[in-house]
Amino acid sequence: MSVAPIFFDGINNNGRQDRPFLIFVEGTDDAHFLDPILQEIGADPYLIGTIIVGGTSKFASALTFFKKSRFFKNVRGIVIIRDADQNRTAAIKETNDSFLKEFNGVVSHAGFTETESLRLGLFVFPNEEEMGDLEKLCLSTVKGSILDNRVENYMTDIQKYGELPHFHKRKAQVFLAAIPGELCRGAGMGFKRGFFDDAHGALLPLKIFLKDFVSNSKEKPSLST
Repeated sequence: MSVAPIFFDGINNNGRQDRPFLIFVEGTDDAHFLDPILQEIGADPYLIGTIIVGGTSKFASALTFFKKSRFFKNVRGIVIIRDADQNRTAAIKETNDSFLKEFNGVVSHAGFTETESLRLGLFVFPNEEEMGDLEKLCLSTVKGSILDNRVENYMTDIQKYGELPHFHKRKAQVFLAAIPGELCRGAGMGFKRGFFDDAHGALLPLKIFLKDFVSNSKEKPSLST
């Protein structure tokens, strides 16, 4: 499986902002994770672009900056995909504060809303109920496997010496480090390389959400690559 970026620019992360339908994500690993899913559901890279904002705290400023850019006038849809981390409510509220300020719209998890000129959407990792992150979602696709069980036992044992923050990010690193071959950094890249189960039911809500977004990007304008 190719790991070359399809829906984002691997050099400066901003090369796809001229697409009419945009997905804003926290980091490069999130973009790698979405690449094969978008390809699977038939998204068109000339219509769909992924923008990497560089961290959870930077969504608001990224939206403000983008709204002032020359590309904004051609945009018809914006989605934010982010981690819930330790507070789902706060993550959703923070996103909606930005959506309301910039576009006069609010949206629920895995939902969409229509403003005067834009379709807005939000998806919070790992799912509609739990706290967590991309790593937790990826790990859920291999839960119960031999390697997952061994890594889980190790993580449980090591926590006897002190609670570990960012538990699933750490567990994902251990899981990926135990896979033979070239070292893989990041659950998103690990997913792209096939180390997690891309057909697992845990991914279905995200795929449904993205299919909904993609299905509204039918008209293909003339765009530069």
